[in-house]
Amino acid sequence: MHAKNIMARSVSVVVCAVLFLFVELSVLAADSNPQLDADISVNAAVETLRQAALGGSAKSQYELGGLFEYGQGVKQNDSEAVYWYEKSAAQDFASAQYRLAILYDNGWGSPANKEKAFELYNAAAEKGVELAQHDLAIVYFQGSGTVKNLEQAYKWLRIAELSGNALMQKHLKLVAAEMSLEEIEKAKELAAIWFKQSRK
Repeated sequence: MHAKNIMARSVSVVVCAVLFLFVELSVLAADSNPQLDADISVNAAVETLRQAALGGSAKSQYELGGLFEYGQGVKQNDSEAVYWYEKSAAQDFASAQYRLAILYDNGWGSPANKEKAFELYNAAAEKGVELAQHDLAIVYFQGSGTVKNLEQAYKWLRIAELSGNALMQKHLKLVAAEMSLEEIEKAKELAAIWFKQSRK
């Protein structure tokens, strides 16, 4: 369902911050061998993150999983990404749940598991992760890992759109083409209820 590219696997703001730290450490290392100093700085930063992840920090586990997923400061390894995302997701960390859903959905780093992917998309979507809301809608539309449900597909696309993503309009039209007006109104009502409850 997802193309394995930069857009589908966009690095989070937090992971970007870690990578900027790598750059800062590299710049500060003034020596006769700047590349060696930069490598040492990156290794030190990764090790610091690893220790925090081993200590149980869900955020650090998520960040470390991201480094392995994208091969930033470490050798790219989807299996390692799955390992750390699973630890973070088990602590209910929404971004990790979303990334793990994508890996499970596509069979990257572990055998494909559409049912688990659906559960994780749903968990992240309920916490307000916009990309998860979009992907959950697609899963409902395709009936992948769950029963096809056009009302739920429209509902989650509508939620993502109301969150400010105008790109959802195209997908909404595709889903609406297979729905009755009554079903569309019901889906809009479900989206409104979700928004009301999420604001409490």
